[in-house]
Amino acid sequence: MTNNAIKVPFKVSARTAKLIGLENFSTEEGAVIELVKNTYDADAKNCIIIFDLKKKKVKEKNKKGEEVEVEKFDKENSSIYIFDNGVGMNDKIIQNQWMTIGTDNKLYEHTTEGGRVKTGAKGIGRFALNRLGMLTSMTSLPNLLEVIDEESSEIEKDSEEEPKTKLIENITNTSFDWTVDWKDFDKKGATVSDVEAVLSAKDNLNLKQEFLKRFSSYPKIKKLLEQIDFKSGTVIEITELNDEWNEDKLSKLFGNLEMLLPPEEQNDFNIDLFLLNNLQEFGNVKRAYYDDYDYKINASYCQDDGKTLKVEIYRSELDLDALEKKYPEVFEFDLMKKSPYRLEDFKNEKIELNIPIEKLTSEEVDKNLLERIGKFDFTFYFLKNTISDDKEDGDLKKYPYNSINSANRKSWLKKFGGIKIFRDDFRIRPYGENGDDWLRLGERQAQSPGGAGQRLGGYRIRPNQIAGTIKISRLHNSSFQDKSGREGLIENDEFELFKNIIREIISLFERDRNVIMYSLSELHKIKNEEAEKLREGKEEAEKFKNQDENGDGNTKTNFSDGTDYSGSAKKLADAFGYSKKKTKRKMMKLDY
Repeated sequence: MTNNAIKVPFKVSARTAKLIGLENFSTEEGAVIELVKNTYDADAKNCIIIFDLKKKKVKEKNKKGEEVEVEKFDKENSSIYIFDNGVGMNDKIIQNQWMTIGTDNKLYEHTTEGGRVKTGAKGIGRFALNRLGMLTSMTSLPNLLEVIDEESSEIEKDSEEEPKTKLIENITNTSFDWTVDWKDFDKKGATVSDVEAVLSAKDNLNLKQEFLKRFSSYPKIKKLLEQIDFKSGTVIEITELNDEWNEDKLSKLFGNLEMLLPPEEQNDFNIDLFLLNNLQEFGNVKRAYYDDYDYKINASYCQDDGKTLKVEIYRSELDLDALEKKYPEVFEFDLMKKSPYRLEDFKNEKIELNIPIEKLTSEEVDKNLLERIGKFDFTFYFLKNTISDDKEDGDLKKYPYNSINSANRKSWLKKFGGIKIFRDDFRIRPYGENGDDWLRLGERQAQSPGGAGQRLGGYRIRPNQIAGTIKISRLHNSSFQDKSGREGLIENDEFELFKNIIREIISLFERDRNVIMYSLSELHKIKNEEAEKLREGKEEAEKFKNQDENGDGNTKTNFSDGTDYSGSAKKLADAFGYSKKKTKRKMMKLDY
């Protein structure tokens, strides 16, 4: 037998391809979030998610064995809709990119036409549709159509190559319908190439009118749709749902969507979530912006800027007016005479620091690793939620705190607390959620549990009093790679160094607060000592007064400090003056 070598192609079973895709979406929430990211990559300004959850009555036996009628979730007739007003997809994009499993389009084309950095790179996001339900139908109205370039085709009509195409404005409002039955992937012996979706085209689609027609009986949704421009966009309908959805699950999804985007005041991407049988429950997804903080730290690192970390510290914990008028002695401490702890520093809007990244830590930093970290931005908030440690002696408070709303802070921290990582404006889970202390701040605090005012150098922040966002990018932080299940980043050497840098930035805040609160605490001790002396002196003065009134005015009284005074208020006042001078000398000695 002649041994003729031939090339044999690989074949992938349809079921295997489907399972590989589904591994990336372990939860139904994650699948919805992936589809939201797709709308962002389509340059959409609006993404609307609508759940139409149905119930059905079924008969089943109760504990007594009696047949009763109960309501159950109706998976077959429930639907999930996802609308967006992005650029849409024409037939060529659907065939060549949407229908290609593991497409590398986002891997090489990092940014969208609108300038956004694309959120995905693996090309398996469409399996999120299968994770949610067994049937998917999609209608997409593209802003551009890809058509054959007649002029080029005429010139190259004898060529065997595919005719050249060009993009034209979609003035005919041509849309494309795409449907797939994901059960086809489970057919015995089927390969990926055996599974087909149905694609068709139609002209003159008014996307907004289609939406309004479908949801005209829901005033809240209708009002929102009327405000949005739908010149192009996509609507996806998922049916025969795989999971039982309820309001608790939707509340969790809504909360995750709130944390999906970084907390900024202005944004160009809005998300709305609706449940048709309870429109009042959800609605517009607000970002986690909050301006009631004690401290805010902005840190920015750019390799091109001399490998320098730029830090801004905003202090908002103390009442500046009270600090200046009622606690002026604290600025007489040697420690508080130095920048950035002087009164004039407190009056500035912020403290600015420029720190060479290599000097941020006392440990030696691997320069090659540092080179691979890439640029990043870190915003960090400290919010104490009680002021129970503010001990008072009469009107003498230890710390001149600004007032806080403890309930609001606790509620906000419960929902948005923790330090989260955002890549290209989308959160990477699970960092900072559900008590995830990925920086191990709790361990640091347990090893040094003292408060900010107890001793110098020992203060460590508790993880339940902070919120923060770290911004990285696929373009500048290529060493940070996703784990296979898209839940977190691979724990490589670069990421370990990155965590150390973030902890050192947090240490800058800890030192700043430690110096200030310790100084105020020491002042409080001194003033308490002085107040105690004055109280004792007042008692002795009262004794003296009573004795003087009952005697001849020359009574000798032996006071508690052993000094012998003879009926003279002036001598008593001199003793108090001595006490004040002694106090001032003690204040001047406080240093670090």
